[in-house]
Amino acid sequence: MKNIKGLELHNKQKADEARNRVLDAIDSCKKEGNLSISHICKVAGVSKSYFSKHEDIRKVLNDAGGGNNKLKKRKQSLDSREAIIIAKAEKIGQLERQLRHEESWEEKHKRLSKRFDELVAENASLKEKLEKANRQNGLLDF
Repeated sequence: MKNIKGLELHNKQKADEARNRVLDAIDSCKKEGNLSISHICKVAGVSKSYFSKHEDIRKVLNDAGGGNNKLKKRKQSLDSREAIIIAKAEKIGQLERQLRHEESWEEKHKRLSKRFDELVAENASLKEKLEKANRQNGLLDF
């Protein structure tokens, strides 16, 4: 089994150094009045993904009053998602109302078709009676 304790210690030291650089950068950027993630990352020498991987550092930045674009965009994104969900729920409601209307149209169509068939049958019956009456009276067929 390989001994990796030295490597683990080195990685921990590098992580601690990066953490301290970021915390120092947050303090100095706060004094400058520029608490954007981009600026802090540039000052601290870390990538922007550092903030997505370290929630505790994001909290420190938020508590410092970070006018942090990436976090604002994430907030906007959540607001946008809520707006999309609301819009989709309204669209679903509209489609359900339209479906109910179409179903009632189908019911009306069935009822009217049945009534039409009844009237056609009644008309045929009346026509037959009229022809019978005309024959009895000796009138010509039309």
